[in-house]
Amino acid sequence: RLMVLSLTGSFRSLFWSVVLMSIILLVFGVFFTDRAVAYCEQTGVHPENTAKLKLYFGTVSASTVSLFMAMSGGEDWGNIMNSLNPLPLEYRLLFIAFIAFAILALLNVVTAVFVGAAMQQAQADREMLVQEEIEHKGEFVTLMQQVFDELDTNGSGALSFEEFEKHIEDDKILAYLRTLEIDVSQVKMLFTLLDVDNTGEVDIDEFVAGCIRLRGGATSMDLAVLKYQVEWILRNVQAMRDDLGDTISPRTP
Repeated sequence: RLMVLSLTGSFRSLFWSVVLMSIILLVFGVFFTDRAVAYCEQTGVHPENTAKLKLYFGTVSASTVSLFMAMSGGEDWGNIMNSLNPLPLEYRLLFIAFIAFAILALLNVVTAVFVGAAMQQAQADREMLVQEEIEHKGEFVTLMQQVFDELDTNGSGALSFEEFEKHIEDDKILAYLRTLEIDVSQVKMLFTLLDVDNTGEVDIDEFVAGCIRLRGGATSMDLAVLKYQVEWILRNVQAMRDDLGDTISPRTP
């Protein structure tokens, strides 16, 4: 499904890439054909000397196809260049310059445009993005359950702070959690954040849900919620101060 969507979504980029390549091939093809035809007319009495030159560059279409084969590997470009031996040296140098430009620049640019369009189409597929997110979350939950099992050495199904502190310093678990973008530098604070119900123990549900919340850095949504809560607290504190001020203010006799 992804391949079909990528191909169908990149047809426009592919079309313009083919147009650009065709224009470049035609420009070079006309140049080589003009000189090849002129040389063949001058040496018409010895057609055997120009047989390969006519084969590869006798017409504009032949020149265009020859250049395309040279840049795409359909024909060894050395054989095609040898057919230009009857012409002056600058034509062979120009042919080498064309090959270098086509292989190092033109084909790479066309490939990059095509791949970029295909990737953009794939990223725009909402259903696929949702499916990938679900799969990534499922994998993360599974990994967190494995970490919990390693921390819960007594098999009680819950982690006390002492048990959590003792085993969280294990190099293997530390490296594992860091690869999952979970900061474990403050063990006590991390345990407090995971212990949502304040029972002094963290069960597997709290551990997995807490790790999902704490994974990675703060998002824009997290900052927006924090800002709203701080503003709400400030408004309520100010209202309490106003109420207390009115209550304890001295009455006028």
